[in-house]
Order: sequence, then C-alpha cells, then structure tokens
Amino acid sequence: MYAQTTWTKTTAPTLCSSNLNHLETQYDSAILVGGITMFGSSIAPTDFWLCDGAAVSIAAYPTLFAITSYKFGNPGGGNFSLPDLRGKFVVGYSTNLGDYNTLGASVGASNATLTATHVPSHNHDLKWWVGSGGAYLGAAQSWGSPYQGQTNLSTGGYTHPNVPQYVVLSYIIRYR
Repeated sequence: MYAQTTWTKTTAPTLCSSNLNHLETQYDSAILVGGITMFGSSIAPTDFWLCDGAAVSIAAYPTLFAITSYKFGNPGGGNFSLPDLRGKFVVGYSTNLGDYNTLGASVGASNATLTATHVPSHNHDLKWWVGSGGAYLGAAQSWGSPYQGQTNLSTGGYTHPNVPQYVVLSYIIRYR
C-alpha cells in the first residue's frame, strides 16, 4: 500500500522517481490492459504507450491484441496497430447510434468545405436612396430617389475550421 499524498496548487510536487512510482502504483490498480486515458505528458509512463498508431507485435503483446484485435489497423507482418488518437476527439461507443457503433472508426475532418447543399443559393434585397443629401442604404429618406436591387447569388465553396476550442493532451493505452 502507498501513503496518501495531498498536493495543492501552492505545494506542487517535484517530479522525482518516488512520485512517479506513486503514480504508477495508482495506475496499476486503476487501468486495465487495453484501457485508454488522457495523460499530461508527451512521454508515456511505464506499462503504457502513446496512442500514436504504432505497429505492435501480436506475439509480444497477446493480451492487448486479444482486446483490441485489428480494430485500429492491420499493418501486417504479425503486428496490429495501436489507436491513433493524435489530433482527434473521442466519442463514446453506442449500439443504438449508427455513426458511433464501430469501435476504431475514424471519421470527420479538421476543416470543412461548404458546398451548395450546405449553403443554398440565395440573395438579399437592398434598398437605397440617392439625392442631394448623398447616398443612404436603409430606411426611406424624403430627400432622395429610391432604388432597389439584389446581391449576387452565392453558394458555398469556402473552407472553414470545423473544431471547437480544445486543450491538447496525450492519450495513452495500457499494454501490460
């Protein structure tokens, strides 16, 4: 059993081997082989790998392969792929929702291009007045002559970011 340690913002721990051992002891009891979690470092702790799509030997890691199989890829040569969660959002598995019922599916894009089906063809009516007071766009003016027209028809074709605000963390998977 390990000693309970409480850290506050004002007493942040110094990262040393005893602290890492404490953290790894907690992971030993909390995360099963094949378990994936977020981690605040770009270096995975003992018994974990980064979820970076790497090829892994089936013979060397049969327990992890029994859990994940080829759900995240089959690079061949007696290997299977780890999940590649770099730059990806994770959604929960659901048997009832068709978009989310395949473990290991990778869909979506960081950017999206709008097409005519996303932005239907449309225009806007404009009214303006021209006279001795100048030109005015908007409500009727008593001093000018009214004109009206429309903007040009417009449809998509523009790329825009397709992601919410985010914080970057590593995903790690337990391999033994």
